[in-house]
Amino acid sequence: MNISQNLENILKSTNHTQKELSEAIGAAKSTINNWIKLGRSIPAEYILPICEFLNISYYQLLGENEQEFSNKGITIGTQSPTITNSSNVEVNGIKHEGLMNELSENEQELLRVFNRLPTKGKIRLMNMVYDYEDEFFSENPE
Repeated sequence: MNISQNLENILKSTNHTQKELSEAIGAAKSTINNWIKLGRSIPAEYILPICEFLNISYYQLLGENEQEFSNKGITIGTQSPTITNSSNVEVNGIKHEGLMNELSENEQELLRVFNRLPTKGKIRLMNMVYDYEDEFFSENPE
């Protein structure tokens, strides 16, 4: 079973509609329909929001057994970085001591703001960043 089929089955089993999912993750309902009915690839930036909305793990969406991934040494996290104090960052339960000290004040503030946003806000912010990045580099080639 592929990820599109898994998504369709999980939506049914959780009594969620494509419309609810589209509103939660900021994708058009027709896009979600294309993923499910036409088997189109789901862009990576939507995987985490889908999992968060459906309250499932990456493993469940991928239709894989979590143990199979750990046996291969693959780790897929479902959480955004969390600032645990002024100098530490925690990602997927792993503390990175002193990491905040390596970030500029602007980078630290971006991380704080990003962490406070709901999933839909995180998606919108990332889309804005990607759009700006494309625009910037098209005007200022490296």
